[in-house]
Amino acid sequence: MQYKATLLLGLALVLGGMAAYMVKTAVNQPTGTPEGPAALAVKPVVVAAADLPSGTLLERAHLKVVDFTEASFPEGSYATIDELLDSETPPVVIVGLSANEVVLPVKLSIGVVRRGLTTKIPDGLRAVAIPVNDVRGVGGFVLPGDKVDVLHTTTVGRRDEQPVSRTLMQGITVLGVDQNSEENAEDPLVVKVVTLLVNPQQAKTLTLSQQVGHLTLS
Repeated sequence: MQYKATLLLGLALVLGGMAAYMVKTAVNQPTGTPEGPAALAVKPVVVAAADLPSGTLLERAHLKVVDFTEASFPEGSYATIDELLDSETPPVVIVGLSANEVVLPVKLSIGVVRRGLTTKIPDGLRAVAIPVNDVRGVGGFVLPGDKVDVLHTTTVGRRDEQPVSRTLMQGITVLGVDQNSEENAEDPLVVKVVTLLVNPQQAKTLTLSQQVGHLTLS
């Protein structure tokens, strides 16, 4: 009997020790919600604090910084307002920005203060005006900021002297119609001249094409 009592006492001590260890381990476990996916890394990005029309000289009040996840981080964006405004002259908006839209270099003219239509012309591009009428100008529904195709109609090179049309350029930005270059225009405008944003080679092509036919916007 004494042997059995000693055995039971030893077993009870072992089980008690195991229970105490399990309780201690449970108490020391970190509390909180179950572990989930690691938080996504974020980076700061400069965006427009309000709607900014083309021609706006950027100031600190026009901008704010928000966080983007690395997966959606816009390439070429600015991380700080100081980085964006780090020039002797304020950057000029050449493509209108909406509130909370990411500010990208392609939408700005940086380093030179310019006025009028030139604020909308990125470095390396040209503004070329072409004559249109209410038909070739799409009935006045082409407005600044639109994208158009340029069609060329001519009889040059045709033995039967029948006119033929071809697509000369695609996706060209309209800078202005007559003397209006505001992108917020809403009503159709019957105009005589449309100004297009093109590269130097396209500018030459447009100029020559006008001499040997006529141009229509699509």
